[in-house]
Amino acid sequence: MSSIQRLNLFLLIIIMILAALKFLPKDSEYYSLTTVAPDNIQSITISSQNRQLVFKRNDQQWLLVSSPEQAIEKRTLSKLLGILKTHSYRQFENTENNLSAFGLNAPLYQLTLDKLFIRFGITDPVENLRYVLLNDKIHLINDLYLQFFLADESFFFQKADKEH
Repeated sequence: MSSIQRLNLFLLIIIMILAALKFLPKDSEYYSLTTVAPDNIQSITISSQNRQLVFKRNDQQWLLVSSPEQAIEKRTLSKLLGILKTHSYRQFENTENNLSAFGLNAPLYQLTLDKLFIRFGITDPVENLRYVLLNDKIHLINDLYLQFFLADESFFFQKADKEH
């Protein structure tokens, strides 16, 4: 094989790679549920039909308002605050007609992070993703946060000895 044929073969391979990169389907863009940083949140309210738990940040420590003398497990609330940056797989505009179809017209659960209200609807039966309503937009997110609404208060308290 002559050097011109090798060069032509090399150029053909480069062209095929570039064409493949141009025409292959691209991954969907990553959309976070919000742009709010978890460290900026000062208040968390977990609401369900049966109860309401309110947490306030005091310096770097979280306290349950109804039991301010007990420290809250930071990792637990950090996981809950992860909802701010969770992936929104799909988003679409809210219309009055579709709220009931997604269980969002009278949601069983609501999470309030400072002045940000996240209402939880039903789970999509095909994709196993949860519908949430945020700022008049419906999002589909991973169904990882329902445990915080179902757990009792003891779930949030620190079990380890306090650090010195």
